[in-house]
Amino acid sequence: MPKQRKRKRKNRVLPLLLALLVLGGAGTLVYFVVLPMLGDSGPQAVPLDELQPAFAQQMDEHWWVISSCGVVIEAASMQPQQTLPLFGRSLNDPQPGQPAQWQGVATMSQDLQQMHDALGASPLRQQVSGLRMSGYRLPDVVLQGRIRVRFGTALHVGGTQDIPLADRLALVEQVLRQLDVQNPNYRGILDLSVQGQMPFTPNWDTNWVP
Repeated sequence: MPKQRKRKRKNRVLPLLLALLVLGGAGTLVYFVVLPMLGDSGPQAVPLDELQPAFAQQMDEHWWVISSCGVVIEAASMQPQQTLPLFGRSLNDPQPGQPAQWQGVATMSQDLQQMHDALGASPLRQQVSGLRMSGYRLPDVVLQGRIRVRFGTALHVGGTQDIPLADRLALVEQVLRQLDVQNPNYRGILDLSVQGQMPFTPNWDTNWVP
């Protein structure tokens, strides 16, 4: 008898988001977001008001609040505390309960989730002043408003061994410590988007587009 191949379970969370609009009590509208969960229980509905604010982007005199998994939660008059500001590219028709999308950006929900989780476990989080959305999958991380770290994609591609984002953040720590010894007021762009390279450009162009 031919051997049956075991299906490999992908060890990753792909927040494939379906926004469901259901009718709640007293005729009120309640948003639910269906998130795939690890395990065999299938997708589970998560009420929109239970999603935790992680990012916020100012546009049209509002702050659009976005969860760590990339779902638009609401439009607020002020930036919620503890959220990271997003900038660089405009949001494309943001709607509560729907995945956030940016104009001309390849960033996907799982990329934003990965960045959120990696920064949360990194000592660099205290220095992060915002994330710059660009044409690359991962947003640039801006540190102290003067250092931009460019990652490009979620993982390096083309090498014999991919380098996870958490390890690249640790590498950023080492590089910045060395630069800090040379000049504590340095300013520029650290580019880690190409495997085996990490050039530092000692200038800052706010209109820089990849």
